[in-house]
Amino acid sequence: MISPYNAPASTFDDESIVEDSLRWRGALYFAVIPILFMILLEGNEIYSRSQYGPIYWNLRLIEPLLLCAPLCLLMAATGYAVAIKCLNRTIRSAMLLGSVVGMGWALFVIIVGNTIAQLNGAEPLTLDRMITQVSVIPTIFVPLALVLCVFTRWRGVRLGLAKSPSI
Repeated sequence: MISPYNAPASTFDDESIVEDSLRWRGALYFAVIPILFMILLEGNEIYSRSQYGPIYWNLRLIEPLLLCAPLCLLMAATGYAVAIKCLNRTIRSAMLLGSVVGMGWALFVIIVGNTIAQLNGAEPLTLDRMITQVSVIPTIFVPLALVLCVFTRWRGVRLGLAKSPSI
């Protein structure tokens, strides 16, 4: 049975979610999930580099943090900018947007990672290492950004901020 009563719009003011809220949530999703992913990856690297267990730190152990902090800020800014763009797009275009964002992240990681490595005395970049980096790094960041864009789109549709275009 359908009730003829319609609640006034002001009844749900405290429950309404605005686009700014989705933007901040997008920034949170894009920052927190990759941070947890990087902690898992870099935690193993930091532990294996330390000579006396996880308590001993030296300058070489700070190198992953030097790359992680700007990358996480970039990811949060991307999430903030992309959250509304993903909202009214189809799944295909959200996936395309995620692929572009992931390639941007991968390019950032390749440039900044090699710069930090060169400043810390690494060997000069060779063509073989560059080909390896260009083939491996995007396989990590493109799927991550793709999933986050689709997740942000799904979350916005679920919260009722947009219609759900299916394809």
